[in-house]
Amino acid sequence: DGRDRSNCALYAKEALKDGGVIIFDNTNHPPYNPGIETLKSDGYKELRFYGLAPISTLFSATSIFYKKDNCLNI
Repeated sequence: DGRDRSNCALYAKEALKDGGVIIFDNTNHPPYNPGIETLKSDGYKELRFYGLAPISTLFSATSIFYKKDNCLNI
């Protein structure tokens, strides 16, 4: 994770079990767009949440990437 989140997205989708979801932090930061687009192009839908980041006064986004029949029933 960390600054290598886009590459982590590639490996996460390969390691994910059927029905699993991917939680991707700081999805509002442009450097992570390649990882986000990779997941979306593979058929994942995105549910994005905005709020204050821990130990900060800045807003950030965390996204859940999921497919049909996932463990969260979304």
